[in-house]
Amino acid sequence: MSAAENENPPWWLAICDTLTPMSCTDDGTFVIGGARFENHVRTAALDDPFHDPDPRVAALQRHLYHVHYARIESVDADSPTWQADDLPPLRSGPWRVLEQLAPGALVAQRDMLVRRLEAGEYLYDGVPARPIRGSVVMRQRARASRVLDPSFQYLFGETEADAQSDAATVRYYFAARVEHLEALVRWLTSRLDAACVPFQLKYPAQQSDLLRSDAVVLYVGARYAALVHRVIAQHARSLRRWVRAVAPLWALQLLPGVAFAQDPASDDSFGGSRCRALARGLLNAATSAAEPASVIAHVHDAFVDAGIDWDFPHLEQGDPFGLRALRFEAADGHRTSRGTLTSATTLESTALEHAARIGRQLCANALWHGDRCTWITDDVEDVDGRQVLFARTMNGNLYDGTLGIASFLVPLAAATGETIFADVAAAALRHALHHPAANEASLYEGRLGIVAGGLTLAKALGDAKLVHDYGEEAARLIATLPEATVDADLMHGMAGAVLCLLQIARDLPQHAAAAIDVARRYGRALCALAQRSSHGWHWPANGAPLGLSGLSHGNAGIAVAFAELERIDPDATWRDALNTTLAYEKYWFLPAQGNWPYLFAEDAQSFDDRPQSCGMAWCHGAPGIALSRLALWRITRDATFLESATTALQTIVADLSRSVPAAGTNDSLCHGPLGNADILLTAAHVMDDTQWRDVAARTACDAIARHEAGSAWESGLGIANGISDGLMLGVAGTGYFLLRLAQPTVPMAVLLPFVPALV
Repeated sequence: MSAAENENPPWWLAICDTLTPMSCTDDGTFVIGGARFENHVRTAALDDPFHDPDPRVAALQRHLYHVHYARIESVDADSPTWQADDLPPLRSGPWRVLEQLAPGALVAQRDMLVRRLEAGEYLYDGVPARPIRGSVVMRQRARASRVLDPSFQYLFGETEADAQSDAATVRYYFAARVEHLEALVRWLTSRLDAACVPFQLKYPAQQSDLLRSDAVVLYVGARYAALVHRVIAQHARSLRRWVRAVAPLWALQLLPGVAFAQDPASDDSFGGSRCRALARGLLNAATSAAEPASVIAHVHDAFVDAGIDWDFPHLEQGDPFGLRALRFEAADGHRTSRGTLTSATTLESTALEHAARIGRQLCANALWHGDRCTWITDDVEDVDGRQVLFARTMNGNLYDGTLGIASFLVPLAAATGETIFADVAAAALRHALHHPAANEASLYEGRLGIVAGGLTLAKALGDAKLVHDYGEEAARLIATLPEATVDADLMHGMAGAVLCLLQIARDLPQHAAAAIDVARRYGRALCALAQRSSHGWHWPANGAPLGLSGLSHGNAGIAVAFAELERIDPDATWRDALNTTLAYEKYWFLPAQGNWPYLFAEDAQSFDDRPQSCGMAWCHGAPGIALSRLALWRITRDATFLESATTALQTIVADLSRSVPAAGTNDSLCHGPLGNADILLTAAHVMDDTQWRDVAARTACDAIARHEAGSAWESGLGIANGISDGLMLGVAGTGYFLLRLAQPTVPMAVLLPFVPALV
């Protein structure tokens, strides 16, 4: 054994005195702590967890399990425990049938979940009498059961488990007080349901069996362990009242009476497997007449032979879910888990609840490693002209990475008071900070956007360590940014970089001068990169003949960068650049449509062309340009910008009033009706005019009604069954819009970030 291994573990120190003296008699009887274990073969049931070729090991294993692992106490009288008989069955759906199976079973899909539904487990109201492929059914399952094992009451969570949840399981032990069993069980089920965690909970049917350290056991998928740790930590004070201060041997104690362990990869019992290894080690020590100080070495070897981690006996070998890096910090005092904010209208309260549900599902879906988390999300790639769906882990970006999710969770935490949102947001920001970025200077898809956005969010969270770390990265990045880039636009290029740098200057006064110098440099580079014409400046990309109009990729976003530069650095250079940038979009404006056309190569090749096809989204067309003009009006107070913004806003309203908007039916911020409605919320705030909010509210009502009727929130990936958790294409953005609708004080911070005039 190494020096580290020679340090006796706490669990051994807790029991070693009770295991002496230890010896073997001439007939092979093993004597330990006054108990005798004879070398006689006994008949054991096939499912007996206490088994070993050596009968002494099997008998000692049973003894250790009862006395030291579970601490089972015997009582003279007994009575049933509280039974969860008042819980209604769980229903979920709609599930779309993929296949019929015999006898009466189905394979069905709901969102990303695909599972087998047994006969009697689903409800169907249709013709023919039995659902066929393409039919829609509802799943119904028991909330509680005594069928699995009559000795236990089982309860099941509302959230459906996926295959990954079953791949590796962890358990939480609660040494419940008899008189507080009902309170504990009801609290666990309600909190875990609210957190969208699939779970199975069991507790003994008889009160006498509650007098053991592993009486109440909660099973969840290993991927949810970090989230459940936080749920327990936030409510430690309540839990302490409901449990006794005991824990199973080898389980990791989180609180007195609450412990944590991983399920064995085999079907073996967690406690039984470790008691067997301990029994073998003790017997080996006795048969070799080991000195008392050497007994632990034999036990260590037995654990290693059994494949049990000596340093982390509560965990299995290998750690794909990062369980060894988990940390548990109990809240010292009372922490509010639900917000006390009330909404003024039914729509506002409904929108807030849907936003919170999205937030809880995002928290449940997070994949943790240490103090960082990320997500698995769908994405699309072009394969020989076909759009193909694939899954990937998230990067750190604002557009479709963990910074984007944090941009939703941080204001959601403030609005609801649910601390789990803040915890997950901080972990997402840590991932963003440490994840490499392909582009240094991009706002939405690069390092500069991550640093500027992450710094602002870290300050909103009040996380001093995170603020410090982002501040250090900001200082490093300012000094190492490229002199210029080939991209000019808001999303990827120097226009977005200017806004990021000016935001860093506001957040880090000690680095303001350096950040502003780089912003000016990028402003001058934008001027140098511009293609100049009698109709204004434009910035063609990738060999195209014309530059684009619009916010994310075109002149509207670049104009905001020039206006912000003029605001902090009054200079005719920036004003002239702003005017010529806007002149280009004015040339292409189509009064009959109240919109600006696409200017891709397939739409127009020269200024003589008059393309008529227009976008209707944040990225292309009137919605994004409306946001640009609102910003320009607030920055410059030039009324012509307000007039242009109003025209574009009216175009948005007209489109959202159609039965099928040109923006489509998806629920994304980038190019869906909700993104356009979010721009109307900004208009209502900036212009102090409720007419825009009323239209946004109607759009939200339609989307909520579809969702409550059973439709999933639709991503902006543009492909069937594509599901995104990200901000601009996925549910984080959907939740962000709903939150802004519910809480008008939530600032506009993602569709045109880092523009103080819009806050």
